Amino acid sequence: SESGNNPAAVVQANPTAGFSIISYTGTGSSGTIAHGLGAIPEVYIIKNRDAESNFEVFTNQIVTGENSVLRIDTAGAKADSGVTLPTSSVITVTQGVNQNGDGVKYIMYVFKNIQGYSKTGSYVGNGNADGTFVYTGFKPAWVMIKRTSGSENWVIWDNKRDPFNNFYHVLLANAASVEDTTNAGSGGRYVGDFLSNGFKLRNTHDTSNSSSTYVYLAFAERPFVSSTGTPTVAR
Repeated sequence: SESGNNPAAVVQANPTAGFSIISYTGTGSSGTIAHGLGAIPEVYIIKNRDAESNFEVFTNQIVTGENSVLRIDTAGAKADSGVTLPTSSVITVTQGVNQNGDGVKYIMYVFKNIQGYSKTGSYVGNGNADGTFVYTGFKPAWVMIKRTSGSENWVIWDNKRDPFNNFYHVLLANAASVEDTTNAGSGGRYVGDFLSNGFKLRNTHDTSNSSSTYVYLAFAERPFVSSTGTPTVAR
């Protein structure tokens, strides 16, 4: 239904920003949760708040028609979740303890692409130091990626730790390790460039640019576009 069948869910939604936060208590059976964004989301993340469990990351950006699941606290490969794809109004949750256990408390984060502000998608690496270019439609300020077909870390770059190209400082979302700054320069495993309309890899490593599929989430440095959808820049 439009409102979902868990009316006790607390939804804070900002359709303009393409982001919602939802707190809900599981019912113990498969059901739906309203997300409030008014459009089909690309990514949503669910975490059981009552017990140790994975951060489950669901995305339709890897295989068309498949609601794939990754786990942000592990380096493991994606799997087909078997969960119904989200609609423009609701997200389906299954009865398992990671999504909708009876009486269990959950938090959910939901993302919808907003032109000129945020972009989630996938790309295929080329295994070349002149690496794959990923079009976002804006200059990124923050990017997180994950190889979907193998065991590789979730890598986070931003333009504050690397205000000039190349970027190479990384934090790993799935690890407790300190910031990695050891791979600067040509060929370093995390090296790439932030460009005016996307980002480009400059390495050959499995983490970000082998001949594999990667999923990414990016946010803009200047989240503005013209009436035609063209990114704007400072004068």
